[in-house]
Amino acid sequence: MAEAIRGLRVNVVNGCVDLIQAKANLALAREILKTYEDLFRINEARVNAGSVSPLELVRSRVAMLQFRGQVQRAQLGVTRPPDAAARAAGATGVRAADRHCR
Repeated sequence: MAEAIRGLRVNVVNGCVDLIQAKANLALAREILKTYEDLFRINEARVNAGSVSPLELVRSRVAMLQFRGQVQRAQLGVTRPPDAAARAAGATGVRAADRHCR
């Protein structure tokens, strides 16, 4: 019985750590996406001013759109219930697992 309780605790702690890491990854990804969006707007203004080629605008737009996909993947890491924590605590959904990770 004691071993089962220790195992349960380990699973809950690991799940909580995974959730905290996923939230940090999402925050960082959103920050980087904002930088890409800012770069795109700057390049748009530069193209309109005639100081850079429209190709630079296309490049920055492609980079921004590609990174949006990474943000969506990071979002999945947060919105999926952390398996270990949720199962171990008998929780369902992110909010329930989140409560156990505080």
